[in-house]
Amino acid sequence: MPRHIGALDRRPERPLILVVAHAAGSQLFGGERSLLTLLDGLDAAGLDTLVALPLGPDPVYRDAVALRSTGVVELPVPPRRPCGVPQSAVVDAFAAVIRACGIAAVHANTIVPHEALLAARRLGIPAVVHAREVPHDDAELQQWLLAPPGAIVASIVGDADHVIANSRFTAGTYPLSGRTSVVSPVIDDVLFDLPPREGTPLQVGLI
Repeated sequence: MPRHIGALDRRPERPLILVVAHAAGSQLFGGERSLLTLLDGLDAAGLDTLVALPLGPDPVYRDAVALRSTGVVELPVPPRRPCGVPQSAVVDAFAAVIRACGIAAVHANTIVPHEALLAARRLGIPAVVHAREVPHDDAELQQWLLAPPGAIVASIVGDADHVIANSRFTAGTYPLSGRTSVVSPVIDDVLFDLPPREGTPLQVGLI
């Protein structure tokens, strides 16, 4: 089923997680960059991963994902439409992958994917949303998803068996009592492998 075979061997004794990204173009955003770290973490936690990327991903990014997973499958990943109707053909496509590959859970890398989570619900496996977005503070996100913040949050809560948030503030946006975890972003400490400094402290700018 995977269109691109990954570098990691499939280990049948380990659960296979379908990780869904909503963007994989030449311009990468924070969620897509941190997905690479996420895949490393899932592997270290004893989980195998199959990654669903949108159709026609950037080949450099696709290859970086393949190095950290058992495989990559390309599927349509339309943006969530809280005030619209899900695309049934896309739900069917994700359900087919879940059945064919024996997927144990679906992990949406941001709040944008919708149909993959509906497929998980249909087949009775856990649907996990990795939330980095706070709709109430993001007018551009509201415009993109064509919905007010309350509708976006309600849609996520309706989809997710569990929400992983990147901060306590983000976690507070999604009222899922006992079903929310906070996992703070990490940095590659190699970036700070700098020559010794004396006198003035190191100043770091986060943009």
